[in-house]
Amino acid sequence: MDCNITCRVPEHTSNEVLANQASCHAELTLHEFIAFGGLRSGSLLQWINILRELRARTLTFRDPAVHLLLLQASWQVGKLSADGSRAWHNELKTSEFGHALIDELQSLKVSVEANWLEGTTMSTISVLASRLLSSAEDFRVIDELHKLLRAVRNTTFKWVQELSESDDQDKTSIRKHRARVRDMAAICLSTYDVGPDNIAALLESPQDLKSGVLLCYSEG
Repeated sequence: MDCNITCRVPEHTSNEVLANQASCHAELTLHEFIAFGGLRSGSLLQWINILRELRARTLTFRDPAVHLLLLQASWQVGKLSADGSRAWHNELKTSEFGHALIDELQSLKVSVEANWLEGTTMSTISVLASRLLSSAEDFRVIDELHKLLRAVRNTTFKWVQELSESDDQDKTSIRKHRARVRDMAAICLSTYDVGPDNIAALLESPQDLKSGVLLCYSEG
């Protein structure tokens, strides 16, 4: 099975993934191959699959390919239903699903917050939280998402500071180091990437504003 296809379109079935196990890349376990290939198997099942994989932790969330898969699944609009709603993303409007997704994202965040090498994982958490926030209707879900995004920002901002203060003077690695700081700052800034209905709640405190200004400076 072509992994590029599994990222782009949710038109394959879970049975097709199982039938193509022989094409599993040597660097992947069979469980990872099935989890990766099956996440987008069925357009109306994608968010259920995302929730399941967040809980199962079979996928390596620091892998950029996994991040891209989740990004594509969460933001691709898909077909509109007769009433104009986004049928692929109806789960995001239900309180039960919203709270369940937040619980898994919070758990994943806690599991990686001590390791700045998990920047891609934090980026995934930010992307999924922002996507849920754009569709959530329950004010309790919305409030919890504001808290989660601020928690992700606090952790990644701390990582930016730690990386910026590193005393690595090896000239051969200074370019990579600067790129790492820049990428981490971009991940932290993504926590501000919300719609006009939510941005005020994420800019409530002086620290919110200060972090944003300093991060823009870091990226520059």
